[in-house]
Amino acid sequence: MTTAPLSVLLVEDTPAKKRKLFERMRASPDIFSDPDVVGCTADAIKRLQEKQYDLMVLDIAVPHRADGDPNEQNSIDLLAAIDEGIGNIKRPRHVLPISADEQSEKVSEFFKGRPWGCIHYREDSDEALDIIVKIAQWIHRKVSDEATISKCDIFILTALEEPEFTAVEAAFPELGHFEPLDATQLVRYGEIACDGNKISVALGFAQRMGPVASAVLCTKAIELLKPKLILMAGICAAVGDKANIGDLVVADASWDWQSGKYVDKGSADFELAPHQLNVPAKVHALLLKVKRDSGFWMSFNKDVIDLKIDVPKLVRGPVATGASVIADERVIKKIREDQNKNVVGLDMETYAVYAACASAGYNVGALSLKAVCDKANKEKDDRYQPFAAKVSAQSVKHLVSNYGNELLACWGR
Repeated sequence: MTTAPLSVLLVEDTPAKKRKLFERMRASPDIFSDPDVVGCTADAIKRLQEKQYDLMVLDIAVPHRADGDPNEQNSIDLLAAIDEGIGNIKRPRHVLPISADEQSEKVSEFFKGRPWGCIHYREDSDEALDIIVKIAQWIHRKVSDEATISKCDIFILTALEEPEFTAVEAAFPELGHFEPLDATQLVRYGEIACDGNKISVALGFAQRMGPVASAVLCTKAIELLKPKLILMAGICAAVGDKANIGDLVVADASWDWQSGKYVDKGSADFELAPHQLNVPAKVHALLLKVKRDSGFWMSFNKDVIDLKIDVPKLVRGPVATGASVIADERVIKKIREDQNKNVVGLDMETYAVYAACASAGYNVGALSLKAVCDKANKEKDDRYQPFAAKVSAQSVKHLVSNYGNELLACWGR
């Protein structure tokens, strides 16, 4: 099958560099369409609102408006707006940042963990141009693959088989039998009806709890199944009075609360260095519909009467992820004081899943919907885990069945 050339947006304000990039792209018409060229981020936003590009090549230091001064913050703000879905931007399938200057610490930190990092451009060398062509050739092959291979629209993963995976299985009776994803992983497939459409789903659980195993499974699913969206179901801890037992905590942002370094300042001192990942702003409006769906939440009435707890509700907010299980209020207090006073939940996987999706080779969304089973204090036990797993699983099913098309559209899919 012949694949059309890539649609390209070139954001560059330096005439000489713009000309070299443009000429190099026009020299490979089988790979590149004639690029749309803009010289500032304001014009780039207008183009991105009109069209979804296969590739955006972005100079790191460009002005916000044509009569402004180049500044790396403008490009960082543009990419942040793309990440968060602000301003009806159609997210480019791939972004390739380039810079002719030495990267500042701010730029280096921002692009840490992003695909391909930031390519260094030199006026006296064609190396950056060669790299751009090589990457574009790879994207071109991927576009061809994606046109012929698509195993599911949504991949749902859990960190544990019991009680999380079995709860999702119970919520999705449409699933077929287990099938091998690869030599070590089994998944189940099914189709969910939503507004007259069929949304294909696949479901799997990680080999063990924690960020590494979930990131590995998420990456496998992305590479082999090409989902448009990853949903994580399961259980989590609440922070203080931010959420109650059974409440559904939806992570609109997440970070590794244990990230940083120990330094010698006379005694061992830990310096924090969290990197936060966010979901698009469009998701918030959709979640509000779910939050106000009283009929759905009242469906848990019998369970809460038996457990002597309140009817669950949806709580949206930041979720801190770490590799350690927490049963100490002092740790929670320190996270709130030192990292994010608005943190609503704690878990061991959400940031890892968000990071795996952010590093994917194409635009794949991620959303974690976990229900509270404890408060991460000394009273922590397992008695509410089955109910929390049920709330999470049923919420994922309700979201996909009733709002699946809108949900996928939040990531431009």
